[in-house]
Amino acid sequence: MQGVEDRLLSALWEICRNLPDIMDHSSATDTALRTITHIRENLDWYRVLLSNRGDPMFVYRWKKDIVKSLRRKLEQRNVNELDAVIQGVMFSSALIGLYTHITMECPDIPDQTLCRYMDDLLARSLKPISPR
Repeated sequence: MQGVEDRLLSALWEICRNLPDIMDHSSATDTALRTITHIRENLDWYRVLLSNRGDPMFVYRWKKDIVKSLRRKLEQRNVNELDAVIQGVMFSSALIGLYTHITMECPDIPDQTLCRYMDDLLARSLKPISPR
């Protein structure tokens, strides 16, 4: 099982290691579509790994990869370290939550609709946090 997890996470990292700028919507959508294609091609494995009986370490490692990739984008925008960490955690948790829901509950959602949700999550995550 570890080998399967490593293969899936490696493929996701290759797709998403350098998240595109949200201002370049075609690039963000391309990354989202490639991610969706990968998940759909490996749907049975994702269903197992994201289920209640799945491996929590898989989700933890996946979140770490998402945070790492998002952090690069936030550093380019001069976001302070604490905000970058929190934004990364929020984005990775929301994104994996979305993938889990789609994988388990509605795998037939159209790719373009799912891309819209993913792009919106990314755009919201990269929005500057207003000081209080």
